[in-house]
Amino acid sequence: MLETEEIRLRPWRADDVRFVQEPDDASRLMATRMQPTPSTYDGWLRDRQLSMTAGAALYWCIADAESDEPLGYVKLARLDVEFTRGNAELGYWLYPHARGRGLMRQAVELVRRHAFEDLGLHRLQAGTDISNFASARVLRRAGFRMWGVERAVLARPGGTRSDALNWELLASDDVDAQRLAPLVVPTLELDGIRLRAWRDTDEASLPTEVDELAMRYLPAAAQVTRTSYAGWLARQRRSVDAADAVPWCIADASTDEPLGSIVVFHIGTGTATSAEVGYWLLPAGRGRGLLSAAMDAVVSHAFSDRIRGGLGLTRLYAETDLENLASQSTLRGAGFRQWGENRRAHTAADGRITDGAYFELLATDDREVSSMRPATTGS
Repeated sequence: MLETEEIRLRPWRADDVRFVQEPDDASRLMATRMQPTPSTYDGWLRDRQLSMTAGAALYWCIADAESDEPLGYVKLARLDVEFTRGNAELGYWLYPHARGRGLMRQAVELVRRHAFEDLGLHRLQAGTDISNFASARVLRRAGFRMWGVERAVLARPGGTRSDALNWELLASDDVDAQRLAPLVVPTLELDGIRLRAWRDTDEASLPTEVDELAMRYLPAAAQVTRTSYAGWLARQRRSVDAADAVPWCIADASTDEPLGSIVVFHIGTGTATSAEVGYWLLPAGRGRGLLSAAMDAVVSHAFSDRIRGGLGLTRLYAETDLENLASQSTLRGAGFRQWGENRRAHTAADGRITDGAYFELLATDDREVSSMRPATTGS
């Protein structure tokens, strides 16, 4: 029995059958064999009791601390595998009415402490479907690290396949230092444009192919099309969950139609409070001065304190094609200074090998003075 003020982890009982629900669509996709139905519950319970008796696994019912009603399930499995003695596989699910309340986070924390402090295990592992963002958030908040991807390994209903993410946590890890909470993509209202999160429905507003300027100045797959949007959007959302990026859609303030993208990414790469900024505009958004306004808003958000909802960064950097004068003008106008060049460093979407220009901006810089600095011609 493991408890918090909201939940109790206890053994499953025969009389819990009256609370058992048919799996919803999400459960059918992600946890088919772990979650019983009313008609399979007796056999499901018997199998798990036998497994526990054999020392192969531990299975808990996640129950409401007050009513004792079952809310979900959490397990530690593969405890009897001699070759990996001291490891355990973590698995879990929640009924729909229990989701979105932080209960699984509490359950995993209870099980983690029990596994390392009481059972003497040294490693926990878990696997998630690449599209199961909620499950990945639970693991990141618990301090797990994602260490690998298995491509097309999971069989889904209908014969389709999905990638799996692999996660691990050691008893010796600094759990608090490794915990990651998802970032937030705030909506920023500006004159003429709106910076907001990308949506599934934005696909219809994207071009069917990359235009000439994007092919010339951007790397392959940097600017998305209708065909590539679904995969691109999933990657952006995973980056937000991993606290690595904040991607905005630059949208028209009156129609909300996408005009381009601006993103702060590689957050904490190199130094803990640094990040890179990247951007592109669709043809409909060019020549209107929109990117300068978007850049100013993003820089302000990046350098604002976390307690005020900002990112709390101290340095932003960017790189552009050396021939992309419009991009460099945007950066200089926002106060960035060019600090170097890199010869033959970039491959554009059209296959050309080009030189790069490198820029940076510190939170302590006088942006007004920096924006008036003349362009440099060398590194």
